Amino acid sequence: MTEGNFVDYVKLFISSGNGGKGSIHLHREKYITKGGPDGGDGGRGGHVIARGNPNLWTLYTFKFKKHFSAGHGEHGSKNRSSGAQGEDIYIDVPQCSFVAQATSLIAPRTPSYFCR
Repeated sequence: MTEGNFVDYVKLFISSGNGGKGSIHLHREKYITKGGPDGGDGGRGGHVIARGNPNLWTLYTFKFKKHFSAGHGEHGSKNRSSGAQGEDIYIDVPQCSFVAQATSLIAPRTPSYFCR
């Protein structure tokens, strides 16, 4: 193994999925007056989940792929149909890895360790 293959610090760019828009739809039928709203909710955006993997021992896999984004939720539709949920993504990291949030518009969370 060369020194170039051992990576112990990476900066990843991660974004979760956006939720889908709800539908503004009014129920229409021939003999029903004032049918009311029947639009569905938008689907939730996908989550980004980091999980510890005992088979990994370096962050070399993140040397070339640094951008991760989860799937977006689908929009709602008529007949109270909710949109499909966004696809979750899992990022495998070595056990006992330190994960921190670098910058954010919200208050920073406490750092996480992925150990047994």
